[in-house]
Amino acid sequence: MLPFLKKFKKEISKLENVSTEFSPPDIWYSTGNYALNRVLSGSYFKAIPQGRITCFAGPSSSGKSYIICNVIKQA
Repeated sequence: MLPFLKKFKKEISKLENVSTEFSPPDIWYSTGNYALNRVLSGSYFKAIPQGRITCFAGPSSSGKSYIICNVIKQA
């Protein structure tokens, strides 16, 4: 590992609530639309992982708020 990365990992490990380890998400939320779930995650039943940053971007009136409202309803 590069010296910078070793130093960075050591500094980060001192912080509370910060992890440098990666694990797959356990909880996923559906959008309520099987086709959209499949596009977002590769599964028909899960779309948005819990505990991960997810951004929906697109032109105005493309349905971003509608999708997010459905995800909130599923959560």
